[in-house]
Amino acid sequence: MEIPEIHGYADFCHALRGAGFSMGGSADEGVFSLASRFGPEIRSHTGDAETDPWVWRVRAPQECGDLLYGKFFLQKGGWIARDWLPDFLAVRQNGRDFADFYAAGEAGRWEKRIYEVLSAAGPLPLHLLKQESGCGKADASAFSRALVRLQGRFFLIPRGESRKLSKNGTPYGWPVTVYDLPERVFGEDICGLGGEISPREAAARIAGRILELNPAAKDRDIRRFLAVI
Repeated sequence: MEIPEIHGYADFCHALRGAGFSMGGSADEGVFSLASRFGPEIRSHTGDAETDPWVWRVRAPQECGDLLYGKFFLQKGGWIARDWLPDFLAVRQNGRDFADFYAAGEAGRWEKRIYEVLSAAGPLPLHLLKQESGCGKADASAFSRALVRLQGRFFLIPRGESRKLSKNGTPYGWPVTVYDLPERVFGEDICGLGGEISPREAAARIAGRILELNPAAKDRDIRRFLAVI
């Protein structure tokens, strides 16, 4: 699959829809990253909304409605277009809901707390999610690991950023990530398809697309990409 060179935000969104998914940084992990198609003007951490991929990870999910960024692959940042979400849900969840994973001992107490809080409260910025989950300073590492594991299973997704508010309602401090459940963002119709698709067929489709994007991809790297780590 030929991906045109990316010279700005619009090019990136178009390319991501065509590719379907991508690692988020310059390291393709033996699979694929759209960063390999960036033109010379694309540079991170400049703050330029048109040419800074670090800005795009917030801008694209907020503006486009069909593009996701989160720690979905190998515990690292990555991109997915909505049309590929059912296949990833099939592979990562295998037709099971969160309660099934927890009952089987495949999800821990912090994952359970976070998932239950988001289910009841709706989208929450990180600081409020920590507060509502009862996360103290001593729990910060366990909490962060749980967030990554939940993203890896697609039980929660980032959906932009917000800032803390002072008592008089004035925003302050650094922006923090807002988290939500994928079904609230994309709807039960899209997310429900994941439970109707054979995980084996979904994995084969994803592997096939990887080889279209990167014919040199090795089986072991594809398997790592598909797995939950």
